[in-house]
Amino acid sequence: MKTVYMVRHAKSAWDNPDIPDHFRKLTPQGEEDIRKVAKHLRMKFVNPELIITSSATRALETAKIMAEELHYPLDQININSSFYRAEKEEIMETLFYLPDEVESVMIVGHNPTFTNLVNSFLENEDKISKLSTSSVAAFRFKSEHWEELEMFKHHLEFIITPKEL
Repeated sequence: MKTVYMVRHAKSAWDNPDIPDHFRKLTPQGEEDIRKVAKHLRMKFVNPELIITSSATRALETAKIMAEELHYPLDQININSSFYRAEKEEIMETLFYLPDEVESVMIVGHNPTFTNLVNSFLENEDKISKLSTSSVAAFRFKSEHWEELEMFKHHLEFIITPKEL
């Protein structure tokens, strides 16, 4: 069984138009929200074996807060620069090439890609309009091999938003 935790970065600051999008930092509210979600995940015994994040500052900050709360080594966060502007297919390709020994991965990135990714695994009646900031969607796949992920039965474990907590 493989588990994927899809995390949309926390709320970021738009107050300085001189800062390029890639380097926008989290707002204090964003930090609070993602910490609350991460603590909830820790209470649910979420323990990813690998964290992969976009190189954008807001995603990396989100991944670091998640790692701290989940007791994941900060120096083992995998920064993937292609996640910054990636489409769903590029994210899936990254998952396909994970070593099969890894059973669970947390990926941190951006919309609209992450909403599209989540919706690709949901039935039509369950699709979401938007994966909000600091939200996490978790899917479990009945597969032993990452490269076969899309071919195997899967189910939604949960979608958590900070407003629900």
